[in-house]
Amino acid sequence: MAYYRTHFESLGDFLKASQQPSLSSADSSKREGREGEEFTGVRTFADAIKMAERGWPEGRKKLMTAMAAAQSTPSFTPSIVMDVAGAYPIAALAAAGDPCSMVDLAPVEDRVRPIVRLLIQRAGSSAYSTDEFMSYGAAIMSYVEGLEGAGFRCEITVCFASDLEDDGDQFTSVLVKRAEEPIELDRMAFVMVHPAFFRRICFAVYEAIEGLSHVLNKHGYGYSRNPRAKEAERGQCIIPGINSIKPGNSALKSPAACLAHIGPVIEAQLRQAGVEPPAQAFGGVSK
Repeated sequence: MAYYRTHFESLGDFLKASQQPSLSSADSSKREGREGEEFTGVRTFADAIKMAERGWPEGRKKLMTAMAAAQSTPSFTPSIVMDVAGAYPIAALAAAGDPCSMVDLAPVEDRVRPIVRLLIQRAGSSAYSTDEFMSYGAAIMSYVEGLEGAGFRCEITVCFASDLEDDGDQFTSVLVKRAEEPIELDRMAFVMVHPAFFRRICFAVYEAIEGLSHVLNKHGYGYSRNPRAKEAERGQCIIPGINSIKPGNSALKSPAACLAHIGPVIEAQLRQAGVEPPAQAFGGVSK
């Protein structure tokens, strides 16, 4: 069976691809009117592009509120670090001539910031409401913010994986944040939280991919699935999509409820990749 894999090295490249002429009769990405707005959360495709390029200030406020409610708060165990310079000496080491006889009070996190590579599934079926999409995305971003606050540098690749029945399946991915870049909440709020990033912009990319576009005429946009291990690059932690929780489940009622559900899953993925996650509080309960 056919396998369609497409990767974009930047959000800009992804947005440019979404604005190419459609090769498919499928038109959900450009559909307007009340139905299109209820499904995607924005009135037009142009509105979605504008949010992706300029950010989503309203979403930033929602995201900050959601992250505060989710209480993804890192905690640390103090470490003593010896160095050639520091706050005070250890007399015995200094007397012995050890050059690393000074106690450095700066936390290890300030000196070494390990990189965490995340592969986050953003696709989800039409059965999920826009509010459920937003709750799930806000929970993921809350955890990512917690990692960054704990001293990790996060590389974020967003993916859209789906099963195309007898025509195979497809995997589309886009690098939206490099490890050395800060989190731009205005932009990331749209990318990670708003359903239009998937239901308008990603759909438009599907419609413009030669080969894949004709499959959409038969199966629509496919059935969302989580990424397979072989689709992740070495060292990437796979973060499952919203389809890991059934539509209407109470875990999707709020970002805090989502984080309580997905937080331990993310931790397990981090450990599998050899990364020990910081202590977090999920839904107000320290795990």
